[in-house]
Amino acid sequence: MSELEIKVNNYINDQLLNFNNIETNGLEGNTLKEKILNRLFSRKWSREAQYEEAKKYTEEKVDNILNNNLNFLFCFCFGGYKHFWSPTYPEPDWAEIFTIKYLMEYILPIA
Repeated sequence: MSELEIKVNNYINDQLLNFNNIETNGLEGNTLKEKILNRLFSRKWSREAQYEEAKKYTEEKVDNILNNNLNFLFCFCFGGYKHFWSPTYPEPDWAEIFTIKYLMEYILPIA
């Protein structure tokens, strides 16, 4: 591997695996519940506003988790679509890796 390839590889790994630069404070809201819901419904992380039914459902889930001192479980479905002819099958490609980084930036402040 050339020196340039090593530098590029190190840079990409640092960007993907370093979570120290993610802002974890400054969440808006007075209560823990408000901070969590504001983060989940933030327009920064979603292209469209959530439906009222979805907001109500999510608020009920957050209430249940907080009232019963349970852990949050987030499940993001992606993958499974890659045809076996794809050159990166069955490994993740760059798009999937950057999606994981994006989701970590979204969730980490309320984790």
